[in-house]
Amino acid sequence: MSDTRLLGPDEAYRTVYLPDGRAKARGYPCPIFADVQGSIPADIQTPSGDDIAESTLIVDVHSRIPLFLFPAGADTVYTSVNGGPIVPLYARVDSRLDDLDTRLQAVETNVGEGMQEAIDQLEEAVAGKQAALPTGGAQEFLRGSDKTFVAITSGDVGLGSVDDTSDADKPLSTAAVAALAAKAPLSSPSFTGTVSGVTKAMVGLGSVDNTSDLAKPLSTAATIALAGKVNAGDLTVNVKDFGALGNNTGDDGPAIQAAINSLPTSGNNIGGCVYFPIGTYRIATPITLRSAIRLVGAGRRSSRLNVPTAGNGLFVWTANLSHLVIQHLYLSGSKGHLFTPSGGDYGFHTSVIEDCVIVQQDPASSILRHVSTSDYDNVTWRQCDMTRIAGSTVPGFHVVNDGGAANQNRWEDCWAHSQNSNAAPFFWLESTSGVNYAYDNVFRNITGEQNAGGLIRALSTYNLVVDNVTDYDTTVPYTASVIHVGRSSAVGGLPSVYPLIRSSGRRDNSSLPTGMFDVNLPSGEVQRALIQSPNHSSSTLKVNFGTGNVVTVHNAYPGSWPTAPDGAMHYYSHPPHMARGLFVGSSRISSGTGSPEGVVTGAVGDQYIRSDGGRGLCLYVKETGPGNTGWAPYGWASPRASVVGGRRLLSGWPSPMVVGTVTLAKDTWRYMPLSLTRPLTLTHLGVLASTAATGGTAAMIFGLFAVDAAGKPASRVADYSTYGSIDLSIGAGAEAMLATSGLTIPAGDWMIGCAWTGTASASPVLYSTSGAHPAVAGTSISQQANAYQQAATGAAVPDPATPAGGATSGIAIYGATA
Repeated sequence: MSDTRLLGPDEAYRTVYLPDGRAKARGYPCPIFADVQGSIPADIQTPSGDDIAESTLIVDVHSRIPLFLFPAGADTVYTSVNGGPIVPLYARVDSRLDDLDTRLQAVETNVGEGMQEAIDQLEEAVAGKQAALPTGGAQEFLRGSDKTFVAITSGDVGLGSVDDTSDADKPLSTAAVAALAAKAPLSSPSFTGTVSGVTKAMVGLGSVDNTSDLAKPLSTAATIALAGKVNAGDLTVNVKDFGALGNNTGDDGPAIQAAINSLPTSGNNIGGCVYFPIGTYRIATPITLRSAIRLVGAGRRSSRLNVPTAGNGLFVWTANLSHLVIQHLYLSGSKGHLFTPSGGDYGFHTSVIEDCVIVQQDPASSILRHVSTSDYDNVTWRQCDMTRIAGSTVPGFHVVNDGGAANQNRWEDCWAHSQNSNAAPFFWLESTSGVNYAYDNVFRNITGEQNAGGLIRALSTYNLVVDNVTDYDTTVPYTASVIHVGRSSAVGGLPSVYPLIRSSGRRDNSSLPTGMFDVNLPSGEVQRALIQSPNHSSSTLKVNFGTGNVVTVHNAYPGSWPTAPDGAMHYYSHPPHMARGLFVGSSRISSGTGSPEGVVTGAVGDQYIRSDGGRGLCLYVKETGPGNTGWAPYGWASPRASVVGGRRLLSGWPSPMVVGTVTLAKDTWRYMPLSLTRPLTLTHLGVLASTAATGGTAAMIFGLFAVDAAGKPASRVADYSTYGSIDLSIGAGAEAMLATSGLTIPAGDWMIGCAWTGTASASPVLYSTSGAHPAVAGTSISQQANAYQQAATGAAVPDPATPAGGATSGIAIYGATA
């Protein structure tokens, strides 16, 4: 290896999966080691060349290890995620190839210099030698004593006894005749005794070893050739290397298809990774997916695939599809289904689509349409924001199987928005075979918005799980129940069996007309259902138990329902109180008031819930020793924040979320909430621009302010304009950061503010954030209206802040730590 530093880890190794297969390891520490035993911390740096303290990284919100520079001369390091096993991390393939090319050039230079030195030595040796020899006649030789040619005789060369006889006429010598007499004829020879003395050199194979084909080593040439290759299984291709433009013009579909088709299709290392750099890729020609590949973008809002109105869908598959992974992409379409088989009845299996934004803008098309006799099973959609255009007439996900399987699919941690479309539910899952159910499907942690046509319709299912699935903000009357579980209307349709519905329904009081329900279990269409902790945020919760259905309800009063259940209903309103705590294996979970230290006796691993605790003092774990000591509190012991691209999202703590954009006018201060449980030292402050300021200068400054009893900014705590300002006349999607060396924000509840001034004629559009100030009771504000504003000529840091009017949209302010 050279002494350069390579960038890594490779994309194939960045995502951290927990033992249950989920990429939910954000915030886990990742110490980096130079050796496989994990005893030597590696000398690593940030991509900008700064040393990384204690050689330790933190897994980001997307469960990915941040990029860093490897130690000089190394392409492999080792890590242990959150104290887990030590595993290798490899530098990016492109970096390793660049390093190899540098070393080959150095070898070429050294070889060239060595050849020239040899030539110079040869010329020096030849110099001074006799230039030419005299000319002699036939049968003469050059005599060394006087360098003259003289006649040569057979005696002169030691052949005085040899006759000048042609080879053909030479007689056999006496010795030859005697020797031949002891030889066998070539035609049907007969041997006696043991034949020996024949070696491999005698038959022209002196350099060959007697090694079997399977045991033969690699030749020098083969070793050199292999050194210039990468493992096919680790192959990552960049769509721009195949001609994709990413500028939302033309048709990038064929170039992306070429990148996919370049990956191996046979052998033990089929497939690979297709990478989409930042850009918008216009897809007029649908992309045919293949099994065992990964499509990875630079970020869910940075790498976009867009189908225009002249297109015909985004992704298709023309054979059974499996082991597909799609991550960190923005997928949108204005014509055709975004995912669907093409040209035949093909299945979709064992695949993951995660951390994507998915927008279907064609009202007559679905995000996924799989109406088929082939299987749709074990497909997971995770951490995706999904939207259907207003007026959609078909489901967002339409999975109907007739004879095949629709089993073990999962939709988790997703947002599903229908913009008040009321013609079809967002999710439609159904088995129509009359023989097979749709088994073991899960909808978990789904936040629905404006799904007037219903959120989930599940028909002829078995072991269905609907867990924490809610809908809200529907401004038109529902035309279907929020969650409908029942029987397929196809001939021979089976009743749904063993559905589990937990903490689900409307999240607000959106209108449910007569005959519509939060949870609808039609009469005779459900067997042995279980409803746990139904969602009670709506004061008009409606559940249809039907008749002839066996339904068990946990943790709810019978009086909570507007309709009385039939005699098959069983209530368990209050689980038994466990005075000695709940035992999980040998560990006990108990509760009470006050600290357990010195009071509660337990064993290592026991947990204690303190009902009168404050921030960071509600949960205790017994970490050491016997008796009643060794308890340690767990909670907010350190500041928390969303981490975006290596930056901490400050504004909106403790629950920040980037939700949109806002235009920030000149000379207008915006104040956003910030809550810290310990001091936070920052090297930079900054914002992220969606659209730059144009037509002149735009300089932004920052300040920190106290919070009054009404939850508004008050006196100035710190003037950060002393650090300078940042230029907002930057490109779209660009990050503007201000160096703040030595800045430490104290622990406490604050408002952080920003404003700009200058000559720009068009104001910048900045990304906005959500969150309400936790320190002020009764001031919880809606997600996007969490900030206050104030006009201030010249954009000087005000003291005190005097905001006018109510809350407004906040600015997403980032901080970078050392």
